Amino acid sequence: MNKQEVANRGIPIFVPRQVEVNGEWVPGGRWHMERPIGDILLGLKRCGELGASVADDEPPAGYVYSAKVKDQFRYVPLFSRAVEQLDADKLTQLERMAIEVRQSYAGYGMRARIDRAVASLVNQGYKLDRLKLVISPLDPVAADTEVRTDYGMLAVAPDRMVPEGVSYVIQDSGSERAFAWVKKKN
Repeated sequence: MNKQEVANRGIPIFVPRQVEVNGEWVPGGRWHMERPIGDILLGLKRCGELGASVADDEPPAGYVYSAKVKDQFRYVPLFSRAVEQLDADKLTQLERMAIEVRQSYAGYGMRARIDRAVASLVNQGYKLDRLKLVISPLDPVAADTEVRTDYGMLAVAPDRMVPEGVSYVIQDSGSERAFAWVKKKN
C-alpha cells in the first residue's frame, strides 16, 4: 500500500531507523499510533515459512515502511503471531530476539503472573471486561492498551503513582471492588 492508503486504514505503522543507544547505532524506529499487540509481528511470506499462514480475510495488525520497495507502495502488512504458532526450528536469531523482548514483559514470566491474578478474580465471579492491569508507566507493558490473558484481553492502565516493578489487577468500579497482586516489589 502507499502512505495514504495505509493512513486511511487507521492501524499502526512502523517506520524503522537507526537509533543511538549508549554510543552505539542499533536498529530501532517508532510506531505511528500504538504498537499492535502480539508476540511477534511477521510479514505474509514469513508467516507461511514458519507454519503460521495468513487467512485470506485476516486483517493485518500493522504495517512497516520498507525502503527496499522501489515504488510508492512501500508499506508492507504485518501479522501478529503467538510463539506457539511458529515452527521454532526455522526462527532466525533476530526473530528469537524479538520474541525474547516481547516475552520479557508481555510473555511467559509476566503473562503467567497476570494470568494467575486474573484467574483468582474471575474464579470469584468478577468479569474480565471490568478488570484492569495497573502498572508503572516505566514498565514496557504500559506501552500496550491491552494484554492477552487466558481469559481474553485485559485492559492496561499505567499509573505514575505505581513504582516500577509493581503491578496488580483491580476492579474499581461501582460498589464491587476486587484486587489481586501481579508483582510486588522485592
